[in-house]
Amino acid sequence: MAFQRTEAFGEKTSPLDLHETEKRLIAQALAATNGNITAAAKKLGISRRTLHRKLNEMNAVKAQAETATGKTD
Repeated sequence: MAFQRTEAFGEKTSPLDLHETEKRLIAQALAATNGNITAAAKKLGISRRTLHRKLNEMNAVKAQAETATGKTD
């Protein structure tokens, strides 16, 4: 019996998209810890400093994309 990718991984985006997977895991860890950066980093198995760096990088990419499309909040 063959499975579709979306069935096997339960998602619509490619499961091989590392950046999207990383964003989703970070968001889940932050939600599970009520936004506590230290606890979320511990849950992810990374340092608090690394989590801050990843969040800053994600915010920079988001801001750059919004600037490119002319979209602002």
